[in-house]
Amino acid sequence: KLPDELWDKILESVVDNSVLAFASVNKQLRRVQRRSGRKLETDMKSYSDFSVERDPELLEYAELNTVSEDWCLWAMSFLSDGIQQEQSEQIMNAAAFSGH
Repeated sequence: KLPDELWDKILESVVDNSVLAFASVNKQLRRVQRRSGRKLETDMKSYSDFSVERDPELLEYAELNTVSEDWCLWAMSFLSDGIQQEQSEQIMNAAAFSGH
């Protein structure tokens, strides 16, 4: 178990849309989040702002059907260390958008 002070430092590098996930891990991280005063909310609008003009490979999340947890795990299984972080973030965003 790491001390709360170390988790405080780690939380500083967590983006606002990931604070809820951070605090959901366990009671200790929830305590660290509460003490920091950072809000527990995820702005799903930022995920629907992706557009085909920005990247033709991306679908707008607003038009995305929900994906199953099994699909997310399956898609993540194809990613290796050489795959860009953005691709894994897209899968995780789709999972979050679907409530997983």
